[in-house]
Amino acid sequence: MGLLKASRSIWAVIAIGFLAVSCGGGGGNIKKVQNGVFSNYDNTITVGKAIENNRILKGGKWKAVEMNGRNYVTYTVKLTRLQAEELVMESSALANYKNKPNTGTALAFYRALITWSNASRNADTLAKLTSMSAEEISKAIDIIRPEVTQPRESDFNNWSEYQKALMEWIERHDKNDIEKMLTIDGYEITLSFVMNQDDTFSPNMLENETEVTLNCFNNLKVRFKAGDIEDDQSILKLIYSPSAPKFF
Repeated sequence: MGLLKASRSIWAVIAIGFLAVSCGGGGGNIKKVQNGVFSNYDNTITVGKAIENNRILKGGKWKAVEMNGRNYVTYTVKLTRLQAEELVMESSALANYKNKPNTGTALAFYRALITWSNASRNADTLAKLTSMSAEEISKAIDIIRPEVTQPRESDFNNWSEYQKALMEWIERHDKNDIEKMLTIDGYEITLSFVMNQDDTFSPNMLENETEVTLNCFNNLKVRFKAGDIEDDQSILKLIYSPSAPKFF
């Protein structure tokens, strides 16, 4: 996962109450987070209990880390292929494809490819986004584009050829699920909390990474960032009232 950010923008102050007193150090910080509550959000359940009762987040691992003189507590959960496939259908980006999971997943991944292609001129930036090279991204776009992008009249010599191609595409895209072009192999979520000097803690970051196999591209294995979220309310929403994470 990406490095935890040590320098952060100023957070709105969140009142945090503790239900138990714990000792200092790494293990103590983990206990503080597990036993703490966010009073302004939900003070009826501890952070630890909320996470362990969360069908998406439960079963992960806690860790205490120190970076640039700041102490953090992280919580990481890895979802299996079956868990990821079940959850991806609930993500808002694929709402129109609940009955066509392969079409929706390929479309979402294609949009991610376009984003990576726009960043491919900078190797360092691209490496932070995906394990794919610029050349692999370009080739994958050429493979997936015809399946998820409606044909354009300008691409054909005459109207009849265009109409035929368009009707074939509509039949494949809108009425039937296209051939599975990729498989989601796994998904990883990391929550981090920063320990404050006044013995409280605040949400720090929500990091998401996805692993897929491009069945349409020589079964290429790809690992990429689905995104980093620093907004405290978005992080708390996932902990206390979970919604399907963004896979692409």
